[in-house]
Amino acid sequence: MSEIVQAQKRFYYMDALNVLACFAVVALHSSTAVYFNEGSLYWRYCVAIQSAFIFAVPIFLMISGANLLGYRKRYSTKEFFKKRMSRILGVFLGCSVLVYVLQCLPVEAFNWGWRQPSLEDFVRSFLDNSIDNIYWYFYVIIGLYLVTPIFSKIADDKRLMEYALVVCAVTSMVFPLVTRFLDGYEAFAGFTYPYLSSWLFYYFAGYYLNAHLDKRIPLPALLVAMVCSIAIMFVMTVHTNDIARMAAVGVVKYDGFYTNALGLPAAALSMSLFVIGKQLNEAIGSLSCYSAIKGLSALSLGIYAMHMQVRNVIGGFLDANVEHCVLLKAIVIYVASAALVFVYRLLKAKAKKTAAR
Repeated sequence: MSEIVQAQKRFYYMDALNVLACFAVVALHSSTAVYFNEGSLYWRYCVAIQSAFIFAVPIFLMISGANLLGYRKRYSTKEFFKKRMSRILGVFLGCSVLVYVLQCLPVEAFNWGWRQPSLEDFVRSFLDNSIDNIYWYFYVIIGLYLVTPIFSKIADDKRLMEYALVVCAVTSMVFPLVTRFLDGYEAFAGFTYPYLSSWLFYYFAGYYLNAHLDKRIPLPALLVAMVCSIAIMFVMTVHTNDIARMAAVGVVKYDGFYTNALGLPAAALSMSLFVIGKQLNEAIGSLSCYSAIKGLSALSLGIYAMHMQVRNVIGGFLDANVEHCVLLKAIVIYVASAALVFVYRLLKAKAKKTAAR
């Protein structure tokens, strides 16, 4: 979902990671049966999908951080806001209006027709993220853009970046993990500073790994780290929910603590994948299919914004076997969403060309 900026060196791997992360988002939203905590084999399959593809948003944010924290080398802060805010706000507002209109249409089969349209309702829904709850990402990235001019001042100071990463990791990942084992006691609650926590970790990590990590890490070590991270998330999530089901009566709420994108295993998975991409940069750029990868990368933001509506439309037409084959369902939704965004971009370009005449 991030615009890949070309400076002196083309970061081919960011296009590839952008495409992979976009598909990962679709896969995560195709395995939502995980929230019906029934403990079946299919439920475990969905937990595995959630564990394996949880890198989606972290990778998006790492790409953005890698490209944008060093913006001062390319243009002014005014130009930075003009470029970034106009693009993200245009997509955010445009897709919000479109989805809101769809929700007002009386088409029950597509989950539409449940709103009574009004300007007040739209404004409230837009501001409280109740048009499409996956749009929470837009609020996060806009917030990160707003603080980028501040943190760009330390971007090229390797030691300060390392310090910021440690503080972010401790407040966002270590403290919650420790508190998890303290029987409800909210330890360290006063130390979770809002200005150095949460998604900032990945924003910083992307720039740090791209600009400051010069040492090559053996590929087998990175792959082992990824596999171990996925295994930890899967095993701990299944174990935790199995225990909760055995101890409770009735429906048990799904516990996704260990598959949280802001957990240590997810961070290890995402950073390992990012480093693998970086180390394979030239190999990715030399692929015969790279132009297709680059084209798909350019569609990622639109795919993200519209894939849930595409899922609603085609969901009723999918065979039950396809519906339960999460990866196949994700592929169908991803391809259909990409085709929709591609056609929209073609029509938009044609309209501009016609207007120019």
